[in-house]
Amino acid sequence: MDHLQDEQGPRRVIKKGPGPGWFLYPLIAAFLLAAAAGLWHLAAPQSFARVQGRLFGDPLEVRGLSLTVDRQTVTIPAGGSVDIHPGQNFTVSGLDTNRRLNYDLSLASPDFNINAVVGGATASPRQLLGDKAFEGPPRGLRIEVRDGAQAVALFHIQSHYSALDFAAQGAAAADAATRAESFRRALALDPDSESLRDKLLAALNESGQKHGAIELLEAELGRLGPDEDLLERLLPLYTEMNQPREAIRTLGRLIELAAGQGRPYLDLMRRMADIYQQNGWAEQAAEIFEEMLKQAPQEQVPEILGGLLALYREQGRPDREIDTLKRLLAVSPPEASAALWKEITALYEESEDEAGRVEAWKSLAAILPDGQDKLNAYKMLAHFHRQAGRNAEALEAYRAALKLGPKDGNILLNLARLSFTLGDRDGYRDYLARGMALSPDDLELRRELADAYREDGLNAKARAEYLELLKRAPEDQAARLLLVDVLEEMDDKKGLAAHYAELAKQNPDDAAIAYNYGAALYESKQFKAAIEVFKKLLAHDPTDSAVREYLLAAYQQTKQTEAMLNEALELYRLDPSKTVYRALMLNTYENAGNWNGFEAAALEAAELSPGDIEAWRALLKAQTQLKKTTEAAETQRKIEELSKQGQQN
Repeated sequence: MDHLQDEQGPRRVIKKGPGPGWFLYPLIAAFLLAAAAGLWHLAAPQSFARVQGRLFGDPLEVRGLSLTVDRQTVTIPAGGSVDIHPGQNFTVSGLDTNRRLNYDLSLASPDFNINAVVGGATASPRQLLGDKAFEGPPRGLRIEVRDGAQAVALFHIQSHYSALDFAAQGAAAADAATRAESFRRALALDPDSESLRDKLLAALNESGQKHGAIELLEAELGRLGPDEDLLERLLPLYTEMNQPREAIRTLGRLIELAAGQGRPYLDLMRRMADIYQQNGWAEQAAEIFEEMLKQAPQEQVPEILGGLLALYREQGRPDREIDTLKRLLAVSPPEASAALWKEITALYEESEDEAGRVEAWKSLAAILPDGQDKLNAYKMLAHFHRQAGRNAEALEAYRAALKLGPKDGNILLNLARLSFTLGDRDGYRDYLARGMALSPDDLELRRELADAYREDGLNAKARAEYLELLKRAPEDQAARLLLVDVLEEMDDKKGLAAHYAELAKQNPDDAAIAYNYGAALYESKQFKAAIEVFKKLLAHDPTDSAVREYLLAAYQQTKQTEAMLNEALELYRLDPSKTVYRALMLNTYENAGNWNGFEAAALEAAELSPGDIEAWRALLKAQTQLKKTTEAAETQRKIEELSKQGQQN
């Protein structure tokens, strides 16, 4: 309008009455008004729109706010919100309202400088608020629409890290504790992610946060219900943290889960038994093993019994060990029986159960293959029977052992002893002889065998054994004396003399041996040698009548009459009551016609035995032969006196 005025200049308006062109004036006015409005709109559009809105506009309606997020247009409805990642750049690109040119409307924010994201400027939530703003719960960036000073609409931009962001942060962290915290935040945003859960568990374990790992797994179990994988992960944690009761409870949950699904769970029960055992709860462990045995297939029974056996062994319970070993025997192959019985016998050795010990050795001996072990088993069995006084059973066990070890001298000796105890003399001698054949230099065994022959009257065998013994031990006087007894029984006079000679050498001062030696010499008709032995004895004891008797006899055998008569006289002097010696002297003198000797002997006899009428009669006989009348008369009177006395008595 102003431009037009400049070209045409002011015009004068002449007043006159209506004419034929009056109708042009309203058109001109409308044109002028439109031109003025156009110029106003061009020069001050906000002012024009404000006046227009106030004159003709409807009530304000804010429909939405347009954003450009990473080159993508996003519209936030009035009162709504939009999620933007903290790292995404955005700008405010427009406000959608029913107001033309949005006059009097402005954008403001209590959270950040709104000018940073309008007029083409871009920024990210991280730039606006900083990283710490996103470490907690999600934060909103508020954008207000104000009409003058009044807020008429509010829009929200939600900006927070996602689970992937925290996961990436955790993966990049060098420290396990930091890694665990990042994975924990990621899992909080994505609780169904098994991958995040597993990464968090790994980080917790690596950083030593075992309790945290336990809490996580228990929370997962509470959220998801029984889960085998989670329970299996939880179990070692309770074990490491020395929480056996919780570990057992976890195993119980695994067992319930397996049972409910119809799956086997013996291995879980075994793990439970192991925990009980490791913590000293032996009775509970034993109960678990027993329960396992009720459910286990036959092929698994030996292994379970083995675990039970180890439990009792650790406890030091030999009674239960033995019982378990016997149960194990019942389900083990034959080739394993011997080893099991060996264990049983070893346990019985420490116990006072005599019957059980015998049963164990008997069973072991029965199943062992022929060989040294079987032989030893029979020997042990025999030993226990013998200790208990069961000699017949011991004998049978030793006989079984002898079949396996026919050259075992100890077995033969024990068999000999048992046979002796049981009164089996034949067996006693037989076993001794067999043992002797194996050990010819065993002097004690040979002595026993010789004694057995001697006691049973088998003198020839006894003599042979004693002689063999003396070859090896000539100084053995006891054996030689026993041999002498045997030789006497056999009437082996020469043998007797020879062995007494050896004894006399070894015992030169032993009068008894010398006497027996002399007697043996005499009996073997070695009279001169006998005389020498007896003369030596007599020198030590002239009053020994037994020695003088042998001397007398030896002198008689060697025709040494004078010496014989001398010994007869000495014997008579020692004991005048033994008239045999007087008779010997008198007969000898009479036979020789030596009446003087007869008279001397008779006179001494009468003097030694004045009351013996026969001595006086012998004297009378000699005096009569010698024609000694006077002496004979005197002797006759003595005889008559003695005769009268005898009649009176």
